[in-house]
Amino acid sequence: MCITHFCHIFFSWHWVAWLGFGISATLLTALLPLTWAHVVWHAIKDPHQELDSIPPPSNRVFRLLYHISLRVVSDACIRTILYCIVCLLLSVCAMADMVSVLKCFVCLQY
Repeated sequence: MCITHFCHIFFSWHWVAWLGFGISATLLTALLPLTWAHVVWHAIKDPHQELDSIPPPSNRVFRLLYHISLRVVSDACIRTILYCIVCLLLSVCAMADMVSVLKCFVCLQY
């Protein structure tokens, strides 16, 4: 009785799935500036799209984000790799949740 109760409490929280979801959410949050920095910079510097060329930012950090963003947007291979990594992380999160539900179900049956 005590072991099944412990198993139910431990696996009902789905800590592995939450850990995977936390890592996935952190990665997605980190990827947002890497993919949208140049779009935001262009919108700030030229809101009416009147300029022919917009100079990159002078700050080192913003310039790095700007160039990485341009690279991600211009290269389909990098976009595909990022897409596959995000999909893989979210799939692992969903599978971990399914495994923890299955373990809880099996634990409660015995």
